[in-house]
Amino acid sequence: MIRKIALFILAIPFTVNASAPFGLTWGAPLQGYGEIVENASEQVVTTHTLPKGPSIARYYELYGTQAAGLLKIMMQSGYYSQHSSQFDDDFNFIKASLINIGYHTTESKSSELSSYKCVFQGHCIGKRWYGRLDDNTSAFVVQQAPNRNLQGSIQVIFKSPEQIALELARADALAERAESQRANDELAFD
Repeated sequence: MIRKIALFILAIPFTVNASAPFGLTWGAPLQGYGEIVENASEQVVTTHTLPKGPSIARYYELYGTQAAGLLKIMMQSGYYSQHSSQFDDDFNFIKASLINIGYHTTESKSSELSSYKCVFQGHCIGKRWYGRLDDNTSAFVVQQAPNRNLQGSIQVIFKSPEQIALELARADALAERAESQRANDELAFD
């Protein structure tokens, strides 16, 4: 827990005014990109245009807080036939582009769009790629579809180092609460 808090504290100064994808800046205010919707402690903006957006993008969602500014970016592509070569080509192009600008592959998974899992699930997942920059910015690229008979799309999610530190701190707090609850439950049987 202390290690993760230290990582969080160290990450904050490095993310202020750090370069983010699509011509954005981590930590910048969300104003100016569209209507801000307050969602619990988070702000969300849905927009169709950003300073530097790829042609395949259908829309973007920007996530952040009033205090920390921009923390996470999601890009959703247009629709593809699930088994078209363009669906795979665009996924591979995005992945290669991220690797070319310095993202290191942390995990890669093959497609399940044609598998039995897709037949029985209400949401099909295709290829997945996870990457990370040296500054700890993460990227996740995924092919997805509502079911195996409908069109698919590509989603790309970027998280700032500060967002990753916040998620780790939340996970630690949940784990501590669960452990405390287990200890209390054990005492109930004494």
